[in-house]
Amino acid sequence: DWTGLSPDFKMVGFDNYTKMLDDDVFWKSLQHSVLLAVLLPLVTLGLALFFAFMLNVGGRRRKGAAVTGVRGSGFYKIAYFFPQVLS
Repeated sequence: DWTGLSPDFKMVGFDNYTKMLDDDVFWKSLQHSVLLAVLLPLVTLGLALFFAFMLNVGGRRRKGAAVTGVRGSGFYKIAYFFPQVLS
C-alpha cells in the first residue's frame, strides 16, 4: 500500500488475497468464467459439426437415392477452410 511519492508504506502481504477469497463477487465471477469456459466450446463445436454435416450430407436429393450436399457447398468449404490452411 504505497502511493509512490512518499517514503512511508504499509506492507499488505496476502491481505488482498484473503479479501478476494472472502468476496462473494469473486466467487460469482469465477463461477461465470468456468461456466463459459465449459459451455461455450460445447455449443460452438456442436454448431460447427452440424453445419459441417449439412455441407457434406444434408440437403438435396438427386436422381438416385443418394443425398448430396447443399448447392454451393464447395464454395463454402473453400471460403471457410482456406484461411485455416493459410494460417
